[in-house]
Amino acid sequence: MKSIKLDIGEWKYNPEKPLGTKGGFGIVFAGTGQGHDNIAIKRLNIEAKEAAHRELKIAKDLAGRKLSHVIPVLDSGQDADSDFYFVVMAQAKKSLQDELDSGKIFDDIEAANILLQIAEGLSEVSDIVHRDLKPANVLFHEGKWKITDFGIARFVENSTSLQTLKGCLTPPYAAPEQWRLEHSTTATDIYALGCIGYALLTGQPPFKGPNTESFKVQHLDEAPPQIDGQEPRLSSLLTMMLRKAPEARPRCNRVKHILQCVVKKENAPVATHGLEALAQAGVDIATQEAEEEAKLDAAKAKEEKRKHLANDGFKVLKAVIDKMFDHVLESAPAAKCRNRLSMPSPGVIGQIQKHEGIVTLGRAELMVWCLHKNERMMIPDDAFPQTGWDVVLGSAIHVMQVRPKYIWSSSLWYSKLTSDDDYRWREVSYFTNPNRLNLKDFEPFALEDLTEADGAASPTIGVYQIAFGPKLIDDEAFDDFCDRWSDILAKAANGQLSYPRTLPLQ
Repeated sequence: MKSIKLDIGEWKYNPEKPLGTKGGFGIVFAGTGQGHDNIAIKRLNIEAKEAAHRELKIAKDLAGRKLSHVIPVLDSGQDADSDFYFVVMAQAKKSLQDELDSGKIFDDIEAANILLQIAEGLSEVSDIVHRDLKPANVLFHEGKWKITDFGIARFVENSTSLQTLKGCLTPPYAAPEQWRLEHSTTATDIYALGCIGYALLTGQPPFKGPNTESFKVQHLDEAPPQIDGQEPRLSSLLTMMLRKAPEARPRCNRVKHILQCVVKKENAPVATHGLEALAQAGVDIATQEAEEEAKLDAAKAKEEKRKHLANDGFKVLKAVIDKMFDHVLESAPAAKCRNRLSMPSPGVIGQIQKHEGIVTLGRAELMVWCLHKNERMMIPDDAFPQTGWDVVLGSAIHVMQVRPKYIWSSSLWYSKLTSDDDYRWREVSYFTNPNRLNLKDFEPFALEDLTEADGAASPTIGVYQIAFGPKLIDDEAFDDFCDRWSDILAKAANGQLSYPRTLPLQ
């Protein structure tokens, strides 16, 4: 047995008997000490002479916190005699990788429950980015799945060059921004969690490599394969988590909410003919269209990152609208689809192209089209200065009734309203200030002028005001959006569409 002295006390481990294989950041041994008979001692792959500082901060970061889904850290620091850094942790029964290695495939509820527990761990230590989340770092301890090795990747990052850190990545679970040697955020861990979800449901992460360069290309440019036969909300969530742009991925709280609904089987869609297929359609389309995602330069420029975000946003809109069109066509066989939204050509999300989708029912028309500004689809991040909204893309939706003539429309904005929001598609409709003279023929209506839309949402009372929204329309909010516009289309088909009784809409 070899003795080491760290910040809190003295510990012993057998260097000849590792608990597992050597990983990218170190190797783990069974140990004892300080009244603990069974502990895990991890020796990091960094000697003191290689470190930029002399103190491993993991214990101080985690000490005193009440953590339910993070493996307790008992001690950490540098052993003066060996010049190595160590982390002393509670010893777990098994890892999630052990389960996968045994051939275990988890069903929807089991997988969602495990992912929820991992997400709880990420929330508990939300101020620390893991950077190397993978099944081997998820351990079963005291009846729960818990995350281990929190902060070690950050310590290595602070102690070595980024190029060295790149060599420590776990290729099947590394996010696009890590391959581009960009700064890791909590969205990096969300991406890895999505990869873990694939492994739980299929036995393998989404990309198969087989070598490091292949993994890099796949994570940067290829869409993950579609998962067939799974709970639609879980499949959709994994697709969201694996979006290439970090800003387009859902935040941890939203991930937990969706997983909780899956685990508890809450808000399940009504089992009517075609709806199950419709729910799956969003997953199918997102996967298929993601394959067209452009290969963009790895530059860190804001414009390039915004193109990634806009590309993801357009794919989300296409999935939502295609899914709604399918729902309409299934529910009303007399309806006809005249056109569908088409993806921009690779790499030209910023250039003008005609994008519109149209469904008709009798003489009523449901139409969705994309907005353009100065021959560009992508909207500058300073286009809404009064509200501070960050609007990336704009679209509009209307239902047109022929007799008596009436048009009911709304704007759709791919936006983040505050710094704490996700980038989501939101519906906003407008009406004219009754004190102004330039009344519109039809209300509520969409606004295509960005300045007018910004003014309508600002605290200042101007020409236009918000009649409805902002209301989420994508992902878990899709059903409300689809029902709302299906009802408007039905009224138009029956000639019943007219001015609302009150504005703003209740």
